[in-house]
Amino acid sequence: MRASGELGSDVTVRAERGERAFAPGDRLMFLRNERGLRVKNGTLGIVEQVTPQTMAVRTDDGRAVTFDIKDYAHVDHGYAATIHKAQGMTVDRTHAGTRLMRSESPQALNALERAADLLRDNREAIEACQKSAANAKQPVLCTVRIRAGSESRN
Repeated sequence: MRASGELGSDVTVRAERGERAFAPGDRLMFLRNERGLRVKNGTLGIVEQVTPQTMAVRTDDGRAVTFDIKDYAHVDHGYAATIHKAQGMTVDRTHAGTRLMRSESPQALNALERAADLLRDNREAIEACQKSAANAKQPVLCTVRIRAGSESRN
C-alpha cells in the first residue's frame, strides 16, 4: 500500500494497547463505544490525518470523526478483525495491508486466509443465521462448514 502511494508517513500514537504507527490511508478500528464520537466497538474507518496527539478518521459509513488521543485511545489497526468483531458486518473487500505482510508472521497471514475461507464458504449459512437471530431477537446456534486439513491452504 505504501509503494502504491495509498499511505502517508507513519506517526507513532500511544494507543490503549500500546504504541501504534498510523499513517493517512491506514484502516483503523475503534475498540470501545463512545457516544460523544458516535462510534462503537468495532467501527471501522480510514485515517485521514494523524499526529501524536490527534486523529481524523472517515468511518466506513462516511462520517468524519476527529478526536484527541489523550481523551480516546481505544484504537488499533483495522486490517484484520476477529470473527466476533466481524459479526453483522458485510465485508466485500479484504484490507490485509502491507503492515500484516511486513510482520513476517506466516501464522497471522495463515489465520487471515482461513478466516476469509470460512466466511466465503459459509456466507449463505451466516446470512441465514443472522436472519434467524434477528427474528428470534436472541443468539441462535448455527452450523458452518470447515475445510479438512487437505482442503485448506498451505
